Order: sequence, then C-alpha cells, then structure tokens
Amino acid sequence: MQKIGIIYLFIFLISACSVSNISQTGLINRGLTDANSAIKSTIENNITNDGFFINKGKISTSGETGRISLYFTMKYKLPATYLISLRSKTGLEAYRIFISGDTVLINDRLNKTLLTGSPFDFERITGIPSELLKISIGDFFYNEPKYEKQENCTNGELKLSDYFLGMIVKTTLDCAVGKPKSLLLTTGITDEYINVEYRKYRDDKKKLPKIVEVYDFRRKIKIKISVFKYSSPWYGDIQFIPGNGYNIKPLI
Repeated sequence: MQKIGIIYLFIFLISACSVSNISQTGLINRGLTDANSAIKSTIENNITNDGFFINKGKISTSGETGRISLYFTMKYKLPATYLISLRSKTGLEAYRIFISGDTVLINDRLNKTLLTGSPFDFERITGIPSELLKISIGDFFYNEPKYEKQENCTNGELKLSDYFLGMIVKTTLDCAVGKPKSLLLTTGITDEYINVEYRKYRDDKKKLPKIVEVYDFRRKIKIKISVFKYSSPWYGDIQFIPGNGYNIKPLI
C-alpha cells in the first residue's frame, strides 16, 4: 500500500462490514503571538498527555464507493494504548480494536475472527504509523517541528513543518486556542496527500474539536469524525478480551 493515510484502520474495517458543551467563546490565549509559547500551549492541550475516554463518537465516510457511518468509542491509556469499539446505529458492535506499542488485536465479531498483528502491520494497512493516530482526534503531532515562514504567530496562526518516517507533516496552529487548525500529510508525491481540518473547539481544558474533517485526494474519500462526549483525564483500565471460539488469523 502507498505510505499515506489517516485512520484507514477504521475505513478498512468499515469496508469489510460493508463532557463538554460546544462553544467558541471564552477561548484562552487570545493575544498569543510568540511561536514558542504557542507550541508549548498546544502540546499541553494534547488529550493524549493523559488517559481519556471518548464515550460517544461517529465516523462517516463518503466517496466513489458510497457512504458508510459507524459509531465509536475510544479509550486511551499511557503509554500509547488504545481500545476502539465500532458499532452500528442500532448499537451492535462490529469490531473491537486494541493498539499498543507492540501489538494490534481486532475482534471481528461479524466473521467470528481474531485478527492479530503489530504496529508495523497497522502502518501497512492504514498508511500511517500508530504514533500519528492521535491527529484524528485533534492532537498536535510533533517530532522536530520547524517554522515554515515566520517565527511568530501571524493573523492568529503559526505554520510548522515536521518529518516522520518518510512523511511530511505540515500543521497550522490556531495560536488563540492552542490547538491545530489544519494539517497536511504527504509523502511529497504529486496529488498524494491528505488534508485535515479541525472545527468547533470546545471551551474546556483540552479544547477538543467537535468535528474533524479529512479528505484523501488520491483516493477521493472524505471522512468526518464527530466527538459528542468525552472524559479527560480518565483513569480506567483497558482490557481486550478475545472472542470466545474465534478463529485466529494474521491481520495481513
């Protein structure tokens, strides 16, 4: 697969089966202009700095192959461990996904199968390293970010370029909010890039966006992620229970 993508584990699985109020008022750091301060504030606002629980979310895709919608929950615990449940509108769970630093496990309830793999397999399916999964919920990814044009916020924005495992990550920060405003992910190949837009930041500690919109220009797929309710910090446990009697198969 081409090394480009975002949350395509979700899309891969969907294709197989065919706490806070929202507000844009009262946001902090209205006058923030210093680049270092803006970056520091944005890093501090990352929801993955602590455990969290997205109690209710929705992921919708549209493209040449049609439209698909599923509801999801997401639990996260340090270090970098996710448990994701994908459900139909009626509440029937289709998949349960566990991702850690060395393991990927998926309960495929439709086919009574346990899929097993590694983060490397995750990258081969989704096109992105698991380290970049957090950008799908509005977190700022940083490795060695560099200023693109200016060293201070201009018109409330700061543009940064980063590089990670063969991918170029271009992020525009909203300096007033301390969160990413948009992101461009590319390998540098013409027309092979993904654009991410973050909308409707919450007026709370983490400023989690209510809506994340993703467009893959090569695959002509639009993805919309909506987060309706979440808790952060969250200190619960993450347990993955393999399906009883499921066939065990490699993820890829």
